[in-house]
Amino acid sequence: MNKLDKLRDIHMERIKRGKKYIEDSQKIIKHVSDVQRQIQSDEMALNLLSFFHEDVADKYAPMWLQKEENNNAYFEQIMPSFQDINFDRLSELPITTSGTVYMYASSIYEMETSSNINYVDLSKAKSILENYLQKLSREEYLPNRLELINTGLGEAFNIAIDSYNKNKAEVIGVDQVAIQLRDILQQVWGGLCDLARSKNTDPTKNLNHLELKKVNDRGLVAEILADHRISNDDLVNLLSDMESLHSTLSGLCKDPLSNDSEKLDNCYNQWIAILDRISVLVI
Repeated sequence: MNKLDKLRDIHMERIKRGKKYIEDSQKIIKHVSDVQRQIQSDEMALNLLSFFHEDVADKYAPMWLQKEENNNAYFEQIMPSFQDINFDRLSELPITTSGTVYMYASSIYEMETSSNINYVDLSKAKSILENYLQKLSREEYLPNRLELINTGLGEAFNIAIDSYNKNKAEVIGVDQVAIQLRDILQQVWGGLCDLARSKNTDPTKNLNHLELKKVNDRGLVAEILADHRISNDDLVNLLSDMESLHSTLSGLCKDPLSNDSEKLDNCYNQWIAILDRISVLVI
């Protein structure tokens, strides 16, 4: 083998190893969003534990510990140290947080109904759990509702949620997530405009070229779509909030070096709350 052939072999081998490295990395990235959900579930559990009275812990902790040790054994299979990863099996093991959430939810319900521990204040623990469950619930039912507002919006919503979780894990940037959140707001506005056009019975109303940033256009859409589910005033305010959030997200989109995760978190919470409220129009 001459020197040129040896050089070719070196380059070909590096290309092969590089592609394999990227392929294995992509298998891990597919799990990043789910792993981030697991982190959020564990953070929620830590918050809950800080509000439980010691007497309660003595009664429930053994059961919680046994279940979480079992969960942890499974978690070790899907999240081994990097040198022990079986990349071929990685995609076969789904990550789920339902066990932890259900365990604490059922325990809190049992505490509430137990006459032996009715002196325990569960309000803060319940609030943490309810907020977490509301977040999960919205992420589950909103795709179907959004799909009714604009075709393809349900899938775009799921992709945006996945990207947001990857940002929490520092895999992708704030600006990339902001672009997706903003674009979904724009698509929702487009869907609402189409819905308003289909429901309009007044030929004198000009519904061409409606823009979210224009107060009169938002008012016109709200006037047509408002009904028993959401009043005209509420819808006007909601569309105004949507325009304001759209503007804030546009600011985050313009700076690819932005690392303002706290601002993105605030935007995300507003974003999902706005989508949730708007989605009642298609229930």
